[in-house]
Amino acid sequence: MIKKAAIITRDSPPRTYQVPVETRGQPEYPVDGWDLIEFGASPLRWVKTPRPEDDQKVSFTEALRLVHLTPQHTHSLYAIRPETYQAMVLCCPKCESTGTAKHCRACNLARRNVVKDRPWSAQAKYCQEWTEDKIKHMRRIIPHDLHHRAAQAAKTLQADAEATALAQDSQVQVALRGLWHDEETGLDIPLRSVVNYAPAEGATRDDCYGSLYVTRDIAPNQWSGYAYTRGYHIVAALKQDLCGEALKHRRPHHVWVLVEPTEPHLVGRRRTSPEMLQAGRSAYENLLRAYARCLATGIWPGFDPAVPGSLDAWPEFFLEPWMTQGDGKNDRFFAVGAANALPLAA
Repeated sequence: MIKKAAIITRDSPPRTYQVPVETRGQPEYPVDGWDLIEFGASPLRWVKTPRPEDDQKVSFTEALRLVHLTPQHTHSLYAIRPETYQAMVLCCPKCESTGTAKHCRACNLARRNVVKDRPWSAQAKYCQEWTEDKIKHMRRIIPHDLHHRAAQAAKTLQADAEATALAQDSQVQVALRGLWHDEETGLDIPLRSVVNYAPAEGATRDDCYGSLYVTRDIAPNQWSGYAYTRGYHIVAALKQDLCGEALKHRRPHHVWVLVEPTEPHLVGRRRTSPEMLQAGRSAYENLLRAYARCLATGIWPGFDPAVPGSLDAWPEFFLEPWMTQGDGKNDRFFAVGAANALPLAA
């Protein structure tokens, strides 16, 4: 059970808690919902996966959360890369053609040095120096076109009355830490999470906490299948319980604000049913119990059994009904049936 939770920061930057400094597999490592899902798929793969390098490339999700939720961090933590830069070029005073030749052949006039806007180029010295300066000052660089797309998506969010009301009534980017106590092992498992929307008590949506996600397709059937397979309900349930414990206000619903990454940046709204939220809660609790046992034993199971010297160390690969067609007598290859139907010469 979650025995302790607290809000660490509000209005947190988009990448808060994304890459913990602690090492996976150590008792002090704070797990989040996504860690538990990866651990559930393969404990050994999860614990052996090295800590990722700090990715300098800003994703659309990061840019959108910055623009929509915490724009105050834009100039302190980020730098928007210009679309153009100014450069000195040789230009014909008559036809305004540019080039490296000192004379314009068409006009037979001497070209003059002028300052012109040029498309941003990683090869240009000015652009290289600009980038090096921003990196030196620990600023994450957002390409101009990416920032423009994020701003356009933020406008569609602002045009959605429900999404706008949720954001206006909420503490946003609420960073949480907590402890899960495992009764069987006695371990206290550190937890971490960030809740994108935490509506204030008395607000219209004070019966929920919420998340902002970018998704390729907000169509209900497409998204629901993707979200369930990806484990969104598991992550949502952990967020609900951590935030509920920290604020001492447990809420029955988790809502998702969805945005498509391409124009026209359609906005979608979804919420958990009680059954879906309980399914997510049961899943994360079972995963935490399994995680605690792995921590306690120091054993992180892989897919194949460890029975040295035994044939059982080599799991069998079985022929299953779905691997064959129809009545199970024919192989799946088209050629087998097609060739059998060909007439043979007498």
